[in-house]
Amino acid sequence: FDFNSNGFQSNKHVSYKYRIKPIDTTWRNVPLNTHFVVFNSLSSGDYTFELQGKNISSKDVQFASPITFTIAKPFWETYWFYSLVIATIIGLVWLYFRWRLQQKEAQRIAEVDKILIDKKITNLRLENLRSQMNPHFIFNALNSIQDYIISNEKELASSYLVKFSRLIRMYLDYSQQNEITLEEELNALKLYLELEKVRFEDELEYTISVDNQLKTKQIKVPSLFIQPYVENALKHGLLHKLNDRKLHIEAKIIQQNKLEITVEDNGIGRAQSEKLKRPNQQHKPFATKANEERVHLYKNKLKRDITITTNDLYDENDVAAGTKVVITMPIH
Repeated sequence: FDFNSNGFQSNKHVSYKYRIKPIDTTWRNVPLNTHFVVFNSLSSGDYTFELQGKNISSKDVQFASPITFTIAKPFWETYWFYSLVIATIIGLVWLYFRWRLQQKEAQRIAEVDKILIDKKITNLRLENLRSQMNPHFIFNALNSIQDYIISNEKELASSYLVKFSRLIRMYLDYSQQNEITLEEELNALKLYLELEKVRFEDELEYTISVDNQLKTKQIKVPSLFIQPYVENALKHGLLHKLNDRKLHIEAKIIQQNKLEITVEDNGIGRAQSEKLKRPNQQHKPFATKANEERVHLYKNKLKRDITITTNDLYDENDVAAGTKVVITMPIH
């Protein structure tokens, strides 16, 4: 507050006193020759400033008109700020619980999606099984058993029938599982090839080699996954070849802890096989299509990177010399 008095040399002859209610109950002196009062840290509230002046040579006191003023509360002490803070807290709590509900809903949807995927994989696996246990294969197997019986080769018939029943039992057992061990998969392949060798009248030479580093009893692979590619090699590559039919299956470890399985035949090749198909057979074998769909599901939904590549083989004269299928998958 600034103030002054009119008159000759009033600075030297007028003294002032002030008080500010409700803080002061008594008057405070203002130093002589000072014409202002400063309040640096008044708290919020209503105040009245009073000022009196007196000539040092007189007893009369003059009072200035009181000044009333209000200091507002800082914004952090106002009701609207408290309301804003409470509203913000409530909003954050609401957003948190909404986020949690969304997380749970997303988890529930993911679980449902996984169940549906598992169901689809199961259906594809069963379709794959039906394609493997096709009537043509069963018919040939039963025909072979009948030939043994007619030829009075009871021991061969009995042995073939035992192997055939074991293979049927394996297929039915493995078809109920998403994954089986590599050892189980290879055992089923061996049994299948033993029966197919009879169909080829022993004009089939096959080998199955396994890397010694592979723990076949622990490594898991999709159930009945390799057999369709072996069947394709026999049916489309080697069946139409008259002699020197060879099939090689190999399982080994490659870089980055991956399993590589190759199915290689020295058959007539894919191009020649396509030419020999009947007009109503111009499509991909069903078992192969089912396996490709399984690969898509494993890769995109179950995050298991399985890749399949098919290569045509040629001899030094650039003549078709077979087909090689390479399957790679992470070991787990």
